[in-house]
This record gives sequence, C-alpha cells and structure tokens, in this order.
Amino acid sequence: MLSYYELSSYYERTKDFYDGYVFGSQRVYNPYAMTEFVRMALGNREKDVPVEFGCEWIKTSGNDILNLLLDKADSSDVADDIDVLENGKAITKAIVDQLTFDNMYDTIDGIWTVMLHMGYLTYEKNLGNNRFQLRIPNEEVLLSFDAIVSAISQRQAGNGRFLKQFCEAVESFDPLRIEDSMNALLENSVSLRDTATKEAKENYYHGIMNAALLYRDRWQTHSNPETGDGYCDIMVENENDDWGIVFELKYSKKANDFTSALKEGKRQILKCRYVQRLKNRRYSTVHMYAVAFHGRKCKVLEVFEKQ
Repeated sequence: MLSYYELSSYYERTKDFYDGYVFGSQRVYNPYAMTEFVRMALGNREKDVPVEFGCEWIKTSGNDILNLLLDKADSSDVADDIDVLENGKAITKAIVDQLTFDNMYDTIDGIWTVMLHMGYLTYEKNLGNNRFQLRIPNEEVLLSFDAIVSAISQRQAGNGRFLKQFCEAVESFDPLRIEDSMNALLENSVSLRDTATKEAKENYYHGIMNAALLYRDRWQTHSNPETGDGYCDIMVENENDDWGIVFELKYSKKANDFTSALKEGKRQILKCRYVQRLKNRRYSTVHMYAVAFHGRKCKVLEVFEKQ
C-alpha cells in the first residue's frame, strides 16, 4: 500500500505504529489505522503539511475492559503484569477458549482473553495448553493504553479533582488557567518514556489530553477529526452550551523554550483552517489553542484568526 501511494519512506514508522497483530500464522497491520494513515498522509502531502502518526486505535473501542482490569489491580500480580506490558514486554497467561457474555468478565483470565480478542493485546508465542505470551502489539496501542490507564488511575487514586479542575479550566476559555490545570494533571499522574521519538511523545500527550477531556460525559471529544484542510489533533464540542474548541498539540524539544513548538502549532491551525468544522456548525463561541509539551510541563497559546 505504501509503495503504491509513494509513501515507502514511512515504512519503518508505520511498522512500529500499526504492525504486530497475529491471525493464525500471519502477522498483519491494523487495516483501519493503515487506511486512515494513508488517507491523512496523501492529504497532507498535497497541502504541504507534515505527516504525523495518529493514534487511530483509541477511537475504535471503549475503555470498560481497562476499567475492569484496573479494578483487579489491587492484586500485586495484576499490577505487575500491567507494568510489564507498559514496558513493552510479554506476560504469560491462560486464554479461555469458551467465553460467554455471562461469564467473560468473571475471572482475570477472562479479562485477559477479551483484551486479546479486542486488540489491546496480541500473542507473541503459543506455549500450548491454552497458554500464550501476550504483549501490547505496537506503539499506537501502547501510547493509547498508557494514556487510558493513566486517566483511569487518576480517578482511582483520587486524582479526579485534577481532571475536574482541568475541564473547568477548558470551560472558562482562559488559556493560562488551562495551562496551569494541565500542568497540575501532568505533575500528579504522568510517567514519561525518555527514549520515545518525537512522534511517539506527541501521541502520548495526545492520549493523555484526549482521555482527560473525556472526563466530561456531556462533551463530544473527537481525536484527529477531519476539518478544514486537514485533521486537527483534538476537537471538543458542547452543543448544550453552544461552544467548540480546537486543540493542536506539539512536543517541544527544549524544556525551557516552548516558543517554536507553539509557533508551529499556531501556523498549522491557521494554514489548515482547523476551525472550519466548528464554524460550519455555527457555534456562538469558538476557541483555538496550540499546546506544547515537554516532560511534565506544558504551555498553552490561544490562536486567533487573521483579520
């Protein structure tokens, strides 16, 4: 597919991000994620916009299964297993070959089995007797998994107040307040992989922010929605209160200088007309923000349309 569309230069990164699933004896890529990536890459190439690797997988599944898994995390074995998975290694588990809707979540083995079938996990090796070595299949799922686990863990650890404060800041449309509340959230919840690539880090922060925004059930939070001449990182709509927000996220290479990253986020928002979808829906209040991250810190810049 990449060769056909003259995107072969992205082969290694797409392999890291979207490969890793096993069907029978065949290793396969996530077809939905690959199709979305190619569609985005072709569109961005035509518009001279940088190609970015998005976490398409996070949009295709609910988080109930992870909630159930984390409910079991009081067991040290489950907590250790989660830690092993998040560090890119495999765990050995028994897979239940006869599950029903009535009993699939009754045991921890049933939950691991459902996670395998849903795509949270893939198997590395069949050890026989229904025992498999399981791991997170690729970087896309790993980043999504990290972000969702982090957001759920915040609630379970009593960090719901940081999520609440962040969402209240978003509703205030005050960029400094949004910045301060996100920094508090990052400081109290995030563990970062220093060896991750720039694209991986941007997607990790994307997952964290997307999961935090999902704390408000009445909001419509979209990850990588098509708008204007491209795909913005996150869009939030509140039809009841008649407002919409565009967020464009960037990773800053420098810990103490977010200027370049914010400038790039602003340029992309304006050049790609990311606000267009919200304008088409005629919201009375629309805001756009470029957000730059590094470590456990972020900076927020409100973006205004050129007059």
